[in-house]
Amino acid sequence: MFSPQPSGSTLKPEYLAWMISLTILPLLIALLGQKQLFSCFLVIGDWCESLFQGIALPILDSSE
Repeated sequence: MFSPQPSGSTLKPEYLAWMISLTILPLLIALLGQKQLFSCFLVIGDWCESLFQGIALPILDSSE
């Protein structure tokens, strides 16, 4: 039924290489995409600021 693996078992080198590459690859993609992500956040921030100035500020000014 259930047979536990011996405590001395090790990973095959192929599996270890796959595990390392699957760990490092997202980090590399994140570092490469950081510049695009930063510029995207700037665009979203500018859009939110103009939305606030166009909608919320006139409402706040009219209530005074």
